[in-house]
Amino acid sequence: MMTDQFRQIGLQMSPLKRLGAPKDIADVVAFVVSEEARWLTDQNIHAGGGIVM
Repeated sequence: MMTDQFRQIGLQMSPLKRLGAPKDIADVVAFVVSEEARWLTDQNIHAGGGIVM
């Protein structure tokens, strides 16, 4: 369970000023397994909304 303090820290760290949702990750996964990603090889995809740790 996410505490209010953790949520506020996440919002402050995010350049998008919002926390990620399951759909955000689902969209990345859908792209990676699609025909449009057929030319991707050996990539690390960071789907963190711009938060760098």
